[in-house]
Amino acid sequence: MGLEQALAWLSTIGAGIIVYFLLENIAALVSLPPVWKRVIAIFGTAAIAVIAFLLEVRWEFVALPLGEKAWVEALFAIMYGALSAIWNQLLHGFAKLSKE
Repeated sequence: MGLEQALAWLSTIGAGIIVYFLLENIAALVSLPPVWKRVIAIFGTAAIAVIAFLLEVRWEFVALPLGEKAWVEALFAIMYGALSAIWNQLLHGFAKLSKE
């Protein structure tokens, strides 16, 4: 796997996998309440995906979005794609936590 493929993976499902790995293996994160883990999962996944996308644009692995609307659409698509892999777990977790 080259850098281009690694960034493409990180800007999609890879972002969620990395965040969940960190949540399960860093002591400070393991001890957090479940609701905070889910919040970190959402924002961490989105952040990693967006950073990977920005690196893809910077290094010309993907086309540069031209104009404000194109940037908003591209960033939305990246965050939606990355988070779509974990939505079911997040929604299930929030529904379960709200009943407790």
